[in-house]
Amino acid sequence: MPRQDVGLRGLQGFRAIGVCAVTCLLTIACGESTKSTGADSLPGGATADSSEPRSSCLGQPMVTLAIGQWRAELEAADKATATTLNALLSQAGMRAMPAEAGEVTVETIDARLGVGDVQDTILQVRSRYSDGSEALRVAVLRPVPGQDNAYCALGGELSHDKGPFEEPCLTEHAGPARELSLVQILAPDQDTIMVRDFGGWCGSGGDRGDRLTVEYWGDEGDLVRYFHAVTYEAWFSAPLPPAREVNGIVEWAGEWPKTLVHSETVTCDTEIAAGDCAPGETVTRYHYRDGRYAP
Repeated sequence: MPRQDVGLRGLQGFRAIGVCAVTCLLTIACGESTKSTGADSLPGGATADSSEPRSSCLGQPMVTLAIGQWRAELEAADKATATTLNALLSQAGMRAMPAEAGEVTVETIDARLGVGDVQDTILQVRSRYSDGSEALRVAVLRPVPGQDNAYCALGGELSHDKGPFEEPCLTEHAGPARELSLVQILAPDQDTIMVRDFGGWCGSGGDRGDRLTVEYWGDEGDLVRYFHAVTYEAWFSAPLPPAREVNGIVEWAGEWPKTLVHSETVTCDTEIAAGDCAPGETVTRYHYRDGRYAP
């Protein structure tokens, strides 16, 4: 059976497909944009045009992409003020980060989220801070047919913020709090975004724990979340071990679109959990229909 395991400590081997660097300049205009022969200069090397109406992206924001200078300015914003960083992010249609720039990195993934040969771009900007917190901002862009460097910004909130101690305390994980990669569950030539979150609490005080999850997001006109599952969860008060642990595995089965098989095991430490924990195993099969995965 073709499978993709998403579980505790078996999470380490996923592949990120089609990760590449992109060089262009990114600016944004919402609704209907206009084009002119003489354009006014905007921050980051963008231009504001004003004559012929252009596609409104069916109500989605339109992003005009040509990224070298924008990316260079963004990476130069390392340790800059929040105002400088967020002004650059806004050109990409990304929401503001909660603090001044830390260690800024930019990454893109080339994807085919829709049906056909249209290539989308997933743009990620991540800032890591000295206190262990981080912020991730994500934009998913689709080219506008017949318009050079014009993109529609697909909806869906893939951005993420992590606090200083919001990290797993039982599971070893050296990577970012949120990881994006591509998988194929609908069709062999159509990508779906897999989002893996590594959360929990591992700070001062006695209460600690892990919460690891996986989600699948796909194109249904806008980005929609197809599926969400916990792959590991446990909380404890040091020095006692967890009273309850949840282990989850997600496998793929059958023909296209794949059936998602979610297996979950709950274990209890009866000396600690008393009657508050119900051990057991469940297996739930999710099928794709009407633009969603449902049991």
